[in-house]
Amino acid sequence: MYDHVFYEAASQEDIFEDTKVHLIEGIIDQVEGTVHVSWVQPRFLGISQVKSLRDRLDNWLDKVHTALLSVEAETPDLVAS
Repeated sequence: MYDHVFYEAASQEDIFEDTKVHLIEGIIDQVEGTVHVSWVQPRFLGISQVKSLRDRLDNWLDKVHTALLSVEAETPDLVAS
Protein backbone atom coordinates (compact mmCIF):
# COMPACT_ATOMS: atom_id res chain seq x y z
CA MET A 1 0.00 0.00 0.00
CA TYR A 2 1.31 3.45 -0.88
CA ASP A 3 0.90 4.99 2.57
CA HIS A 4 3.64 2.71 3.94
CA VAL A 5 5.95 3.53 1.03
CA PHE A 6 5.19 7.21 1.51
CA TYR A 7 6.17 7.19 5.16
CA GLU A 8 9.40 5.45 4.30
CA ALA A 9 10.23 7.70 1.34
CA ALA A 10 13.96 8.16 1.46
CA SER A 11 14.92 8.36 -2.19
CA GLN A 12 14.25 10.68 -5.06
CA GLU A 13 12.41 7.90 -6.87
CA ASP A 14 10.02 7.44 -3.93
CA ILE A 15 9.26 11.16 -3.88
CA PHE A 16 8.61 11.11 -7.65
CA GLU A 17 6.26 8.14 -7.21
CA ASP A 18 4.40 9.85 -4.36
CA THR A 19 3.76 12.88 -6.55
CA LYS A 20 2.77 10.66 -9.49
CA VAL A 21 0.05 8.90 -7.48
CA HIS A 22 -1.07 12.23 -5.96
CA LEU A 23 -0.12 11.53 -2.34
CA ILE A 24 1.75 14.81 -2.30
CA GLU A 25 1.98 17.83 -4.57
CA GLY A 26 4.91 20.14 -4.81
CA ILE A 27 7.97 21.19 -6.70
CA ILE A 28 11.15 19.13 -6.93
CA ASP A 29 14.17 21.24 -7.84
CA GLN A 30 16.90 18.80 -8.76
CA VAL A 31 19.42 21.57 -9.44
CA GLU A 32 18.98 23.07 -5.97
CA GLY A 33 18.36 19.68 -4.34
CA THR A 34 15.13 20.86 -2.71
CA VAL A 35 11.56 19.65 -2.44
CA HIS A 36 8.73 22.07 -1.63
CA VAL A 37 5.64 20.12 -0.62
CA SER A 38 2.56 22.32 -1.06
CA TRP A 39 -0.16 19.74 -0.45
CA VAL A 40 -0.46 16.35 1.28
CA GLN A 41 -3.28 13.84 0.82
CA PRO A 42 -4.98 14.24 4.25
CA ARG A 43 -6.21 10.67 4.63
CA PHE A 44 -2.67 9.35 4.32
CA LEU A 45 -0.65 11.54 6.68
CA GLY A 46 -1.11 12.85 10.19
CA ILE A 47 0.99 15.54 11.84
CA SER A 48 3.61 13.09 13.14
CA GLN A 49 3.94 11.52 9.69
CA VAL A 50 4.34 14.94 8.04
CA LYS A 51 7.09 15.72 10.57
CA SER A 52 8.72 12.38 9.76
CA LEU A 53 8.54 13.19 6.05
CA ARG A 54 10.13 16.57 6.72
CA ASP A 55 12.98 14.86 8.60
CA ARG A 56 13.49 12.37 5.76
CA LEU A 57 13.50 15.15 3.18
CA ASP A 58 16.03 17.06 5.30
CA ASN A 59 18.24 13.95 5.33
CA TRP A 60 17.85 13.60 1.56
CA LEU A 61 18.80 17.25 1.12
CA ASP A 62 21.91 16.72 3.24
CA LYS A 63 22.90 13.76 1.05
CA VAL A 64 22.35 15.79 -2.13
CA HIS A 65 24.45 18.63 -0.72
CA THR A 66 27.23 16.21 0.26
CA ALA A 67 27.19 14.74 -3.25
CA LEU A 68 27.38 18.24 -4.74
CA LEU A 69 30.37 19.12 -2.58
CA SER A 70 32.07 15.89 -3.60
CA VAL A 71 31.50 16.57 -7.31
CA GLU A 72 32.73 20.14 -6.91
CA ALA A 73 35.87 18.93 -5.12
CA GLU A 74 36.61 16.29 -7.74
CA THR A 75 35.87 18.46 -10.77
CA PRO A 76 36.59 22.10 -9.87
CA ASP A 77 36.96 23.14 -13.52
CA LEU A 78 33.62 21.64 -14.55
CA VAL A 79 31.35 23.02 -11.82
CA ALA A 80 30.60 26.73 -11.76
CA SER A 81 30.38 28.28 -8.29
